[in-house]
This record gives sequence, C-alpha cells and structure tokens, in this order.
Amino acid sequence: HVDYITIHILPYWEDEPVSLHDAQQHMLAIIEKIKQRFPDKPILVGETGWPTEGRSRGPAHADLLTAAAFVRALPQLAAEHNFDYNVVEAYDQSWKAQLEGTVGARWGMFDSARNLKFSLTGAVVPIDNAVPRIVASVVLGLLVASLLVPLAKNIRLAMFIAVWSQFFSAALVQAVYKSVRLAISPTSFTWAEQHVLFFMADQNWLSDASVSFWYKLLLQTIAEPFAVIWGWLLASFSLLFSAASLLWMRAVLKGIAVGQSAIFVRNSFGLYAIGVVVFTWMFATSGRYIDIPLPQFLLPLIVALALHVLEQSVFTRCTCFNRHIIWLLPLAALACIWGEAGAMLGGSDFISMHPTLGERIPLLAKSILANHELLLWCFACVLLVLPFRVAKPVE
Repeated sequence: HVDYITIHILPYWEDEPVSLHDAQQHMLAIIEKIKQRFPDKPILVGETGWPTEGRSRGPAHADLLTAAAFVRALPQLAAEHNFDYNVVEAYDQSWKAQLEGTVGARWGMFDSARNLKFSLTGAVVPIDNAVPRIVASVVLGLLVASLLVPLAKNIRLAMFIAVWSQFFSAALVQAVYKSVRLAISPTSFTWAEQHVLFFMADQNWLSDASVSFWYKLLLQTIAEPFAVIWGWLLASFSLLFSAASLLWMRAVLKGIAVGQSAIFVRNSFGLYAIGVVVFTWMFATSGRYIDIPLPQFLLPLIVALALHVLEQSVFTRCTCFNRHIIWLLPLAALACIWGEAGAMLGGSDFISMHPTLGERIPLLAKSILANHELLLWCFACVLLVLPFRVAKPVE
C-alpha cells in the first residue's frame, strides 16, 4: 500500500549506542532487515546524522570530527547499497536544548547562525574557538607562573609550580568557557522544573491548562535567559575560586597568614562536593540529555593538588560534612554508572534484542567502559574525596 519504506537510523541515539567505527555496518544491517521484510520497496532513511557537540553515550562520542566522518561517508554508502537518505539536520536547532540538552541542539551541518561547521571535503577544525582558548590558557599560565614561581623555596617546587600553572590556566579557561556555553544547553537548569511539573500532573494536582501554562512560562519563556545568568554565575565562581586559591598559595609561599582566602577556598570545595551530589541525583534518575560537567570540576582537583604539595588542608569547618562527604562522593560515581546502565536497560529495543541478563551485562559493561567521558567524571568524583581526607586539622 506504500511506494517506499522510510526508516530512521541514528547510531548515536540508539538504545544501544553505536560507535563511529560500527555505524555503517549498523545502518546496513537495519536496511537489510527491512529489505528482507519488504523486498520490492525502495528504502529511504528518513533521518540519519550525528551530533557535533554534547555528552558521550557509550562508544558514541558527540564531536565535530566524528560527525564529519559519519556524514561524509553517507554518499558512497548509499550509492553502493541503493538507498536514499536525509541528513539530520541542515541547521542546528537551539530551541531543542531546553529539552534535549547540548546534544539535541547540535545535529546541524550549519550552526544556528548559518555558518558551515564542516564541509564534505577538506580539513575539520575539531575544537570550537580553539585559537583564542589556547592563547588565553598560555598567557594566563605564564602570568600565574610569574606570580608564584619566584616565591618557591627550591628548584623542584619552582618546576612543579611552572608546570602546574599551565594546567591550572587551561582548566580555568575551559571551566569558564563551558559555563558560559550553558546558555545553549539549559537542560540542567530546567531539569527540576520539568520533573516537578510532570509529577504534579501525574498526581492530578494541576489541570492540563495549568500544566500547559507553567510549562510554556518556565521552559519556553524564561529557561534560556535564566540559563545565561546561571552560566555566568558559574563562570564568575570559577574565577573567584581561582583568584582566592592563588592568594592562598602566595601567602603560604611567602610564609605569611593566609587570611580569608583560605576560608573561601575551603568552603568552595564544600560547594563543589555538593554540586557533585546534586548532579549525580539528576544524572542517575534521568540523565539522557544532561551534559557531564567535567570541565567545571577539573579546576578544584588541580587546585587541590597544589595545596596538597604545599601541605595545606582543604577541610571545611563542618566536621560532620567532611565525615559524610568522603563516602557520598564515591557513591556518586557508582550512581552515575548505574544511571547510564539503567538508561540502556530501560530501552525497549535493547530489551527485545537481548532478552537475558547473560546477554545484557557484557554489553552494558562494554558500553560503559567505552564512555571515556563518563569514566573520567567518575574518577574525578573519587579524587575529590582526597582533599577531605587530609589529616591536618583546620586552624
């Protein structure tokens, strides 16, 4: 009763995510299955593509190089195996970020300002705004080193500070840059609003008209400007935390009283730890569209390393908090892994294709081990425990 069959094949979005290496075979296997079921019908792949930015899903990494490689291979693949296709999508659709995060809004070959992100031939610049970010990191690193290295008491400490300054500066630039870019991905901001609204709707506490009103107001009208404000607040906090950390380090190297900077940094470590726990709750319960905030949390780890070398404790003054956070953070890492595994286990296609636990568990393990971004985040959660385990008490 139809002239052709349309199917959508999005290897990144599958219940069982597929890597770039296996994406073509994955597409061909699905197309062949449809051809066997409907042998005389032309095939149109109605949607296929790859996101250029966002969180990783198992072995499927969302970045410009991967997207370019996938899209560039489509013409030859389609010609060899006789199918038509549409690329999703021509242009980035920023409005999708409110529900689908960075990754949902970044499937275009062109950005939302109609600038081509990659062509079908030639070189691809893998990092957005790479030159200004690199220049800012190097210049800032030299400035930080000039403030700290002359105060070092020996050559080994001076060399450590010089190298550390570059890592610190790169982490700060990355934290600020990614925080500001939350404006394109307000999902982390609207997550709570969505879940509260949906819960109230399920309990019949709000009428359909009320849910519709609040949904439009919170998620479509004020979500983006609030995300911009939140992003700049996070960026400002990173800058204040970094400045206070440098003041503390200079005071220690000079052998003078550390003052209020140490108190601010210690309290900031507490806030970072709370941030990990809050993010984990969001990610473990419904994390499909939420970016993993690794760039923002590399900064405190690098600062903690320098303070450890300088034999400075970053314990907060609340001993109860210190005592509980050292086991909450490793649990947060495990919860994030469970959240990723649970997302796959909740997929109907994954369940139907792999009906037994004996089939599912190896595939889950393989997918999680291939998600380097998630593993680095979990590793960062565990490392963040170390500052709170320093035995030296706060003065």
